Amino acid sequence: MAPLRPVHYWSLVRSTRWRDWQAGFLRRYVLGRGHYPYLCQMKVGLRSVDVMTYCQEDLFTVNEVFALECYGRLEGARTIVDLGANIGVAASYFLAVAPHSAVYCVEPLETNLQRLAVNTASYGDRVKILPCAAYSSDCELEFGVESTGRYSGINCKSKRRVKVIARDIRTILREVLANSDRIDLLKIDIEGAEGAVVTSIPSEIFCRIGEIYIEGDAFEPEKIKAEGFLHRHSFTGVHRFWRESGK
Repeated sequence: MAPLRPVHYWSLVRSTRWRDWQAGFLRRYVLGRGHYPYLCQMKVGLRSVDVMTYCQEDLFTVNEVFALECYGRLEGARTIVDLGANIGVAASYFLAVAPHSAVYCVEPLETNLQRLAVNTASYGDRVKILPCAAYSSDCELEFGVESTGRYSGINCKSKRRVKVIARDIRTILREVLANSDRIDLLKIDIEGAEGAVVTSIPSEIFCRIGEIYIEGDAFEPEKIKAEGFLHRHSFTGVHRFWRESGK
């Protein structure tokens, strides 16, 4: 059904951002061929961005983030929180397009943490890695883990199960706000825990958040809209929440 979806044609147009179009976008992303790890190199404006990928699913993420810009354009952002940072694809994008930003990456899985550190190493102290899951309380969670790491989480039905340490989302965000007046962007892509996290954020924290991006539908949008946010669901499956005033 892919030829019937306009998003794929837009993806093809924007794939010129890939430096090695034939080996990267065409061979690996479209045809699913090639060996890994593979260093995916892109141009974002005048900036060069390198992301080490480990499977075709990582390239799906690269395309969604860099070509389709599912998280928007954030040149002026100063403080970004990435819940479910995975291997650092979105974090690399945030750091590249918002050159004065600090990005707080929350990720619980050891393999992903190692890859996240590699992909964000060149950004130095602009990156803060928190080795935990975000949840509604401090606790231990059981994660299903699948081979790509892209879909691992509490809702993953994989036979491989691991215990991860989770921290209360209120504690995480308050620690970030202790170093910044506001959070310009909060990204939530945590494979099943979105609802628990969203409903736990109090109004006094919501009012200090500029934009929120949530992937998936395992949460209640009305909770965020009640805090004064507008809402749009994109063709990439990402929910965007923002304030009309931009404040």
